[in-house]
Amino acid sequence: MSYKQIEDHSFLRGKVPMTKSEVRTLSILKMGIQPGDVIWDIGAGTGSISVEIAYNYPDTKIIAIERNPEAISLIRDNMTHFKVSNIEIIQGLAPDVFSKLEPPTTVIIGGSGGNLSEILNLLWSYNSLRHIVINAVTLNTAYQAIDFLNQKNALVDSFQMSISVVEMIKDYQMLKAQNPIFIISGKKQEELS
Repeated sequence: MSYKQIEDHSFLRGKVPMTKSEVRTLSILKMGIQPGDVIWDIGAGTGSISVEIAYNYPDTKIIAIERNPEAISLIRDNMTHFKVSNIEIIQGLAPDVFSKLEPPTTVIIGGSGGNLSEILNLLWSYNSLRHIVINAVTLNTAYQAIDFLNQKNALVDSFQMSISVVEMIKDYQMLKAQNPIFIISGKKQEELS
């Protein structure tokens, strides 16, 4: 299967923050998605990660968890725009909505609403879970995620990414820096072969 990266300009955005294409693609690849996976996208925003997963992995189920009504509307619009149907949208705050959902095999966290510790503890209790990816824009969140995964003896892979895109300013090509981001991946050890 060949992976199709969806360009940022293709998504409907409004004023809701969106994970940029380079970060989105690396985050999804770090998830180690397999056929039949149940994937939770916590803090789904515009749905760009959910939609790109659904587009590339049609044999998975994605549950997009988001509390912002404007973002919920954008997720629906982007699902229609990209003609994907394997996404279930859950409006609510993580981890409050977890008990209502089918257990995950892999999870990506793009926003935690300040509840990262509680979210990670509940996620780790699922026997079905094998992999978590956390996208962090602050050092505090990155440290908290890495510390948690290390305490759980997970196989941790983390890196910080800085992207600059080339933009035309009059007749000159200039680099425009994007915000740096940490991508932290944790895999349960018992799943290793």
